[in-house]
Amino acid sequence: MPLGTGSFDETGRPRLKFHLCGAVPSVPGLDVEGVVDTGFTGFIQIPIELGFALKLQLESTSQVTLADGSTITQVTVLAKAKYEGLEVTGAVGLAGSPIILLGMDFLRQFHLSLIVAREHVILMPEDWVEQALDEQKKTQPQPTVPAPVETAMTTPIPPEAET
Repeated sequence: MPLGTGSFDETGRPRLKFHLCGAVPSVPGLDVEGVVDTGFTGFIQIPIELGFALKLQLESTSQVTLADGSTITQVTVLAKAKYEGLEVTGAVGLAGSPIILLGMDFLRQFHLSLIVAREHVILMPEDWVEQALDEQKKTQPQPTVPAPVETAMTTPIPPEAET
């Protein structure tokens, strides 16, 4: 049932292989591998050099907040990502880092749910996960709320009686 699988890099970060190319298919593109970063809300971030090598079309700039809270302006390009037969065009950030990042928008645009287990990185269609959760709700017994317990004292103690 998984749509795709990934792997872990040497530091334990989940990675996925995908194909990246320009929005205009003049350059065939490359098969690349990126780190899934759930703290990154964007689509994809690639090294500047890779953007030039793929002749990606400049799109605009965007403000990006870094982990230390500082904000930088980042150049974005328009690119196509292909994963397991699906294709999405989106804004890709160019960065000075050599690491390709796949953000939460990558998962959203491809309608994927990420499952990270001890030795496995699994991508499932998001609707499959929703269906599984709905099924679980149907088969789980509903918790019962215990009836209130009557006590000998049902009225609050007046403040003057406490002294």
